Amino acid sequence: MLIQTLRNLERDGLVERRVYPEVPPRTDYRLTDAGRKMREPIAWLCEWARSNEAFLDDVIANRAIESAVQ
Repeated sequence: MLIQTLRNLERDGLVERRVYPEVPPRTDYRLTDAGRKMREPIAWLCEWARSNEAFLDDVIANRAIESAVQ
């Protein structure tokens, strides 16, 4: 799952992958300029989610109730 996520981020231009011809194999990943630009808004969203955990728990609980009713 991790490799698939990293490959998707690479495909989307958010990370760069560098493979070294060594034994054992070594691969490094780093953010591209586009990936670095996303850090601040993602950090803000994470902080908002932490600050609004009770609200989000209620949303998830309500969705579960609605799914059970249907």
